[in-house]
Amino acid sequence: MAAHFHHVPGRLRVHVPGVKGSTGNAQVVERSLSNLKGVSRVETRTLTGSVVVHYDAAALDASALFAALNVRADFSQASALHPAGFSPARSNQIAAKAVKVVAGYALEKALERGIPLLLGALL
Repeated sequence: MAAHFHHVPGRLRVHVPGVKGSTGNAQVVERSLSNLKGVSRVETRTLTGSVVVHYDAAALDASALFAALNVRADFSQASALHPAGFSPARSNQIAAKAVKVVAGYALEKALERGIPLLLGALL
């Protein structure tokens, strides 16, 4: 499953654990996403497991991209991505989970930085 992402219209970056350290899995992801209408370029980084997708925001929705990145952990089949098999409801579930991950991370970082400042101000 893809997680921890950064998105601006036209560019989506996500961490896909199955890509980390695997050139074969990276190639599967690149081929699969490159076939989506509206995708102009896909970059995978096997060192970090990062996937960057450049796309036409007018032709393709980011939630559909994120759904397409719901990668099987074992990459055992020829095509690890099945964008045609996802319903809009499933895309919304994945996007909601991504929002929770990002919000949780932001809250964690705010607490890490805020608590020492608060304690310093009280003491």
